[in-house]
Amino acid sequence: MAGPAYALIIPCETFDRSNTGAAQPVRDYLDDSKGLFVRVCGGGDHLLYFGASNIVRDGNVCRYSEYGLNLSRTSPPRLERTAKPPQTYMLVSESETCPTPEAIKYAATNNVPQDVFEHLLHFWHDAIASR
Repeated sequence: MAGPAYALIIPCETFDRSNTGAAQPVRDYLDDSKGLFVRVCGGGDHLLYFGASNIVRDGNVCRYSEYGLNLSRTSPPRLERTAKPPQTYMLVSESETCPTPEAIKYAATNNVPQDVFEHLLHFWHDAIASR
């Protein structure tokens, strides 16, 4: 098991630009990538890194992606995206701004197209709203 699913069963800490205690490679990645946050999971010499892109809004769907990151062996070490495809998270939102992932849980959607995701959520909402 790897990636964000693995990260759910081991301790993780999430860092954004406001965290002054983040390790230098994490701060550098956030500054260089303009990413939303970096999640660091595990401990000691066995750390896993995941970087999130900024939230994008398209119609009523808010979306961001989370990428696996590797810590390079260069000096100084840097976080770099892995070749694995990202995990995509979506949320249907009627508000004008998209909430942060810390404020509300987004659904992991993998390769589900955005229009299909939105249609399924509207269908589900209508089903539970009816008798």
